[in-house]
Amino acid sequence: MDSYPRNKRRKTKTAGVEMIIQREKAVTLNADIWFLVVKIHDEEMQTSQQQLIDEKDISWVHDEEFKVWLHRLRLVSRDFNRIITPIVYRHIDATKYSFMNQLANVSGAQENIVSFARRIKFPVDVKANTRNLTARLVAACRKLELDRAAGVLVSSRLSPNSRACQFFARNWSWIEEITPTSTWSNSTSRWELDSKVSPSVFVTSIQGSRQHSQYSKLEFVSVNLLGAEFQNFESFGARFPPMERLELVQYEWEHSKSEIEKIWDFSRLRSLTMKQDIGQFLFSPPLRHLQHLEYLEIEDIFSYGPSFDEIERTRLGLGRLLGELKHLNTFKMSAYQWEQLVPMQAVVGIENRLRSLRLRSFSSCRSGMLQVSMLTDLQRACPGLEDLDLNISLVNPEALKFLRVVSQFEKLRTLQLMTNDPLATRSLGDEGDTDYDMAKVIMTNLNAQKSGVTFNSITIQIHKITFTRGVYFPDYTHRIFESRINASGVYEQSAYKETLDGKAFG
Repeated sequence: MDSYPRNKRRKTKTAGVEMIIQREKAVTLNADIWFLVVKIHDEEMQTSQQQLIDEKDISWVHDEEFKVWLHRLRLVSRDFNRIITPIVYRHIDATKYSFMNQLANVSGAQENIVSFARRIKFPVDVKANTRNLTARLVAACRKLELDRAAGVLVSSRLSPNSRACQFFARNWSWIEEITPTSTWSNSTSRWELDSKVSPSVFVTSIQGSRQHSQYSKLEFVSVNLLGAEFQNFESFGARFPPMERLELVQYEWEHSKSEIEKIWDFSRLRSLTMKQDIGQFLFSPPLRHLQHLEYLEIEDIFSYGPSFDEIERTRLGLGRLLGELKHLNTFKMSAYQWEQLVPMQAVVGIENRLRSLRLRSFSSCRSGMLQVSMLTDLQRACPGLEDLDLNISLVNPEALKFLRVVSQFEKLRTLQLMTNDPLATRSLGDEGDTDYDMAKVIMTNLNAQKSGVTFNSITIQIHKITFTRGVYFPDYTHRIFESRINASGVYEQSAYKETLDGKAFG
């Protein structure tokens, strides 16, 4: 016989039912939260994680991992929706899940985007029925920091007059023109598409942004155009908003001085990155427009091997520019045979203002290694250098002197060296890692010989290349050796391989 009282059994059963009901209430998610937390993690969406990793945007990856955790969470408090809403809306990726189509009509979604979104990625081909909504949302966002895909194609049949709209964010955004070439299978169509791209798209759209308060807070503008034809700038009568950071990627700078005045506002410019042919740029903007630059980075100067005239013109223009930048503290040059393009006397002339310097050659570290005499001049003239990134070749007879001078920079904390050669010659029967062993010797000696402050880190990168029929071909992977003194004062060394797209392994 069961001696447990029936009334207590009845009460216990009732209490259990009530508990289940309460749990059911607790796990009920608002429709938009359910979509963000659960729907996007259906089986057909599982490829997104690897895509995010491939894009090397780690903050998006962490956000997705957090949502995966939410997906598994079933028992939650009654305040779960209120607590979780600002978190799941902080990063909105509208590029993969037909986001605008599925979420636009969900109650509260638009208000939550406006209130909580900090980063938004938009698809290249925003559909006509959500185009206006997308533009309104971005304009109204109160906390938006980053608008990733700012160039949005509005028509599959591109014409110079009807083709794109631009979005601007408050704090850290850029303008980026994205051409969805995968939409067209015919290469001729793709070329016609590219050839019609014009900065008029940007300039026309900027007029609409002036009415928003965030206009004055724009910091970063990136313009990325391929195969563009620039003309008729005068007719638009609008300018890019003043920016602190500008990045030009494959942007064929063909502006006249009058066009520059009408389109660009460099009054707040402090950082300039150019990954393009810079010959025209160096001689077109009046230097007074760039006089407040603190950061200058130049990469991929020539699409093809430069002619002698191009080299001389670039060298002259760079010397002229560097001589006028009285606030410059960071100069980075990564280019084919930089040593022919950069007048080192102009770099040395920056003197004590210079804090970070990169001089890298993509062709050969043997020819791209800075001469010891010039490195010595740099060490004397720029005692404030804290970050140095240079080529080195251990087969160069001056390599040991080079390393000795590097260790004498009093304030140098971060050193990066790149070479195309093995660090040591492997003898017959060697089974050890000779490159690792030699890297350890080099980095240990640098630390021992260091004058002034100690190194925070030393990095040596072996980037192998082959030279075939006059063309340099980089290896798909390169080895990286790192050393640092940890918080406990203990010397540490590590080694790994990295692919050209940034993936590290082993």
